[in-house]
Amino acid sequence: MLTRNIIQFIILLFLLFSCSSKGSENFDDLSKIEIGMDINSAHQAMRNEPVDIDVAYWDNNLLVERYESGFAASDYYSIVYQKSDSSVVEIGWGE
Repeated sequence: MLTRNIIQFIILLFLLFSCSSKGSENFDDLSKIEIGMDINSAHQAMRNEPVDIDVAYWDNNLLVERYESGFAASDYYSIVYQKSDSSVVEIGWGE
C-alpha cells in the first residue's frame, strides 16, 4: 500500500514537472515573438509544437495557434496570425 502511494506520488511529480517545463519553454519563446513577424520566423522561435491550430472564432480572417501554458494558468498561450499575409497580429499570454 505504501509503495503504491509512493509510485503514484512520483508519477504525479513527473507529470507536473514535465508540463511546467514545456509551459516555461513556451513562455520564454513567446517573448521572442513580435507583432508583424511572419509565421515562419515565429515557428522557428517556438521550440514546442502547438496544441492546436484553428480559425479564430471572432474573425474568420485569423488563425490561432495554442501552446501549453504554465502550471495553473487558466488558458493556453496563443499566437494569432492574419490569414492574408501570415503575419502575427496578437500574442496571448494565457491570463
